[in-house]
Amino acid sequence: MPVTLDLIFVHVPKTGGISVRQAAMRKYGPSLHLDYADRITNPEALFNTDRSAYLQQDHLSSLQGKKAVYGHFWIGKYHNVRAMCRATILRDPVERLVSNYFYWKSDTNTPQMLKANALRRKLVVENLTIPEFASLPNIRNFYHGCYFDGVDMGQFDAIKDYSTLRDNPEEIGRATGLDGEFSRVNRTDLQLPDYHSLKDAFYADAAALSAVRASLQEDIRFYEKWVHL
Repeated sequence: MPVTLDLIFVHVPKTGGISVRQAAMRKYGPSLHLDYADRITNPEALFNTDRSAYLQQDHLSSLQGKKAVYGHFWIGKYHNVRAMCRATILRDPVERLVSNYFYWKSDTNTPQMLKANALRRKLVVENLTIPEFASLPNIRNFYHGCYFDGVDMGQFDAIKDYSTLRDNPEEIGRATGLDGEFSRVNRTDLQLPDYHSLKDAFYADAAALSAVRASLQEDIRFYEKWVHL
């Protein structure tokens, strides 16, 4: 049976997506499917170890009776789903990585969290620096080689920049059909009180910043291409 939705929203980690999720939950309630099961940045996840087996899974039954889907997922698995709007938010790759790094370095790590993602486990256990973290394959290629690997970006009706959520959240609401006020939530701030001073120290280190930008050059090109379109 064909599935038709109002909204498919890809929540790229550390792009302000929690704020959008709250708006989606207010609008759709139980008709919203939250899809966070695939863990596609985890090198040990089926998405990365056996893409063919991943695609053979039943990805559509969970959408029955739903009006929207939101979460950390590869949109290619929903290529047969009709949707009024496909949307996502992108963020400058260096900014996104730094936020991701300190979020994973916060004191919320549990054995379950570390087990769930090999990248998070490696960061915490080996105490990686930001440049070392940026050099990991699924982090270096976060956009073009993971979340949007092989994806026709032209299918998206709205690709918004993180700054739009910060400066003009109403535009996100209009683009996605998520009317109502957005409540900004910064989970990194909440979990790591000295986040801003640590972030500023990184940006003041010219050598470290240059190394990170070199690692992320393909994702930077991807970001600049699609947010400008």
